[in-house]
Amino acid sequence: MINKILIIFVMLSTLAWGAAYRDYNIQTDYGISARSIALGSVEGFSESATSIFENPAGLYRVKNYSFSAFKSAIMDYQVFYNSVAFAGNTPFGKVGIGFYEAASFAIPETGLDTTGVVDKHYIKDTFDYKSSIYKLSYQGNLKPNLYFGTSFTLYSQRYFDVNGRGSNFDAGLILKRDKYEVSGLIRNLFPNSKVKYTNYEPENLPTHFVVSLKKPFWQFETFSQIKKVRLHYLPSLGVKIAPKRMSYIHFMTGFKEQLDVTYGRNKKWTFGIGLDLFDIHFHYAYERSDYILQDSKNYFSMHYNF
Repeated sequence: MINKILIIFVMLSTLAWGAAYRDYNIQTDYGISARSIALGSVEGFSESATSIFENPAGLYRVKNYSFSAFKSAIMDYQVFYNSVAFAGNTPFGKVGIGFYEAASFAIPETGLDTTGVVDKHYIKDTFDYKSSIYKLSYQGNLKPNLYFGTSFTLYSQRYFDVNGRGSNFDAGLILKRDKYEVSGLIRNLFPNSKVKYTNYEPENLPTHFVVSLKKPFWQFETFSQIKKVRLHYLPSLGVKIAPKRMSYIHFMTGFKEQLDVTYGRNKKWTFGIGLDLFDIHFHYAYERSDYILQDSKNYFSMHYNF
């Protein structure tokens, strides 16, 4: 038990404090939806309100209204990821709003007892850790088959008695053609923005550049992506298989490179399945975990278009 507590504390400490000399860790890098994760974390091709966390230009796929939700727990159910989003039509274009949070509760604060023969660590209190992202998005059309979108993003982080806040904007374009679709996104458009803390050094909000391609082929849809993060170029690939005789189900697999909390490069394979029941869509994704006490990650998401 104590080993598990120490591992969790070290990971969260790296996220919260290790960036004193680095950039702010954006929690959505962990995963946006089970569908996206199963496709190697390729962004820009969501068919729901989840687009506000990927490329807001993708809201053009929402015909009327859309609700989406995402949930996962890692490190033996010690760290929780949750998100909800809603998008819909207005007289001026598509508008979306959403919330994404990573949280861990009752993290032990330890002290050192030096009164005995041997010094001993003990738990003197507990605290919660929360890192939240709030999105407000707008999507419009530049010309037929060329869509743009922008999001205002508010970042919030809290642990112990420390509170941090920052904000920035995303900007995205999507070009749709008969045989392919291209998505381009700049996340955190303004490079000098920071997350400022009540009693801690500010952290830079890193700018991400993401270019993705979707190309249908027979009963397959292929996805590819290059993401520039902190001077690293991270590739992703995904394949979606939709058997013609089973239109209500599809299978997905993907490959990705991503940065861990120490900014080392990791390669991962992902797998998933999707189930379409009328206007309600369920997705599940699986990947191996870096956490030594739990070797798998399971992700669940759903969206309802109405």
